Amino acid sequence: MAVQPIDLQNLFVRLAEVGREQAVQREAITKGQEVTGQEIVRRAQHNDTAVSEAQEIEDGPDQVHDDEESQSRKHEQSSREGDEKDSGFEQFSDPELGKHIDITG
Repeated sequence: MAVQPIDLQNLFVRLAEVGREQAVQREAITKGQEVTGQEIVRRAQHNDTAVSEAQEIEDGPDQVHDDEESQSRKHEQSSREGDEKDSGFEQFSDPELGKHIDITG
Protein backbone atom coordinates (compact mmCIF):
# COMPACT_ATOMS: atom_id res chain seq x y z
CA MET A 1 0.00 0.00 0.00
CA ALA A 2 1.55 3.22 -1.14
CA VAL A 3 1.35 6.57 0.65
CA GLN A 4 -0.59 9.11 -1.37
CA PRO A 5 0.23 12.85 -1.41
CA ILE A 6 -3.03 13.67 0.36
CA ASP A 7 -1.99 11.35 3.21
CA LEU A 8 1.36 13.12 3.47
CA GLN A 9 -0.40 16.45 3.92
CA ASN A 10 -2.30 15.10 6.93
CA LEU A 11 0.84 13.51 8.36
CA PHE A 12 2.82 16.74 8.13
CA VAL A 13 0.09 18.66 9.94
CA ARG A 14 0.00 16.10 12.78
CA LEU A 15 3.80 15.82 12.99
CA ALA A 16 4.08 18.56 15.67
CA GLU A 17 1.33 16.93 17.77
CA VAL A 18 2.95 13.51 17.58
CA GLY A 19 6.32 14.96 18.56
CA ARG A 20 4.80 16.63 21.64
CA GLU A 21 3.00 13.42 22.66
CA GLN A 22 6.19 11.39 22.44
CA ALA A 23 8.12 14.00 24.43
CA VAL A 24 5.45 13.92 27.16
CA GLN A 25 5.63 10.11 27.28
CA ARG A 26 9.42 10.19 27.70
CA GLU A 27 9.18 12.84 30.42
CA ALA A 28 6.43 10.91 32.25
CA ILE A 29 8.85 8.10 33.03
CA THR A 30 11.44 10.44 34.53
CA LYS A 31 8.76 12.37 36.45
CA GLY A 32 7.44 9.13 37.91
CA GLN A 33 10.93 8.15 39.06
CA GLU A 34 11.43 11.60 40.54
CA VAL A 35 8.17 11.44 42.50
CA THR A 36 9.03 7.95 43.77
CA GLY A 37 12.44 9.18 44.90
CA GLN A 38 10.91 12.12 46.75
CA GLU A 39 8.46 9.76 48.49
CA ILE A 40 11.32 7.51 49.62
CA VAL A 41 13.23 10.51 50.99
CA ARG A 42 10.11 11.76 52.80
CA ARG A 43 9.51 8.36 54.41
CA ALA A 44 13.16 8.09 55.46
CA GLN A 45 13.03 11.53 57.10
CA HIS A 46 9.77 10.64 58.84
CA ASN A 47 11.26 7.39 60.17
CA ASP A 48 14.33 9.27 61.44
CA THR A 49 12.30 11.85 63.34
CA ALA A 50 9.40 9.67 64.54
CA VAL A 51 9.47 7.60 67.70
CA SER A 52 9.38 3.95 66.78
CA GLU A 53 7.03 1.52 68.48
CA ALA A 54 8.60 -0.63 71.16
CA GLN A 55 9.07 -4.23 70.17
CA GLU A 56 8.49 -7.22 72.39
CA ILE A 57 11.55 -8.11 74.41
CA GLU A 58 12.79 -11.62 73.83
CA ASP A 59 14.84 -13.77 76.16
CA GLY A 60 18.51 -13.36 75.42
CA PRO A 61 21.39 -15.75 75.94
CA ASP A 62 22.09 -14.22 79.36
CA GLN A 63 18.60 -15.10 80.63
CA VAL A 64 18.54 -17.78 83.35
CA HIS A 65 16.10 -20.61 82.83
CA ASP A 66 15.21 -22.82 85.78
CA ASP A 67 14.16 -25.91 83.87
CA GLU A 68 14.77 -28.25 86.77
CA GLU A 69 12.63 -26.13 89.11
CA SER A 70 9.72 -25.95 86.66
CA GLN A 71 9.90 -29.71 86.08
CA SER A 72 9.83 -30.40 89.82
CA ARG A 73 6.73 -28.17 90.17
CA LYS A 74 4.97 -30.08 87.42
CA HIS A 75 5.87 -33.36 89.11
CA GLU A 76 4.51 -32.11 92.47
CA GLN A 77 1.23 -31.00 90.85
CA SER A 78 0.77 -34.32 89.09
CA SER A 79 1.52 -36.24 92.32
CA ARG A 80 -1.09 -34.13 94.20
CA GLU A 81 -3.68 -34.86 91.53
CA GLY A 82 -2.86 -38.54 91.73
CA ASP A 83 -3.22 -38.49 95.56
CA GLU A 84 -6.64 -36.84 95.29
CA LYS A 85 -7.83 -39.44 92.80
CA ASP A 86 -6.49 -42.29 94.98
CA SER A 87 -8.15 -41.01 98.16
CA GLY A 88 -11.57 -40.91 96.49
CA PHE A 89 -11.89 -37.18 97.18
CA GLU A 90 -13.40 -35.34 94.27
CA GLN A 91 -13.62 -31.57 94.22
CA PHE A 92 -17.05 -30.18 93.33
CA SER A 93 -17.19 -27.28 90.87
CA ASP A 94 -20.40 -25.50 90.03
CA PRO A 95 -20.74 -24.88 86.26
CA GLU A 96 -22.91 -21.80 86.91
CA LEU A 97 -20.40 -20.25 89.32
CA GLY A 98 -19.24 -16.81 88.19
CA LYS A 99 -21.64 -16.46 85.29
CA HIS A 100 -24.40 -14.46 87.00
CA ILE A 101 -24.09 -10.96 88.45
CA ASP A 102 -26.49 -9.83 91.18
CA ILE A 103 -27.20 -6.14 90.60
CA THR A 104 -30.10 -5.85 93.07
CA GLY A 105 -27.69 -4.70 95.76
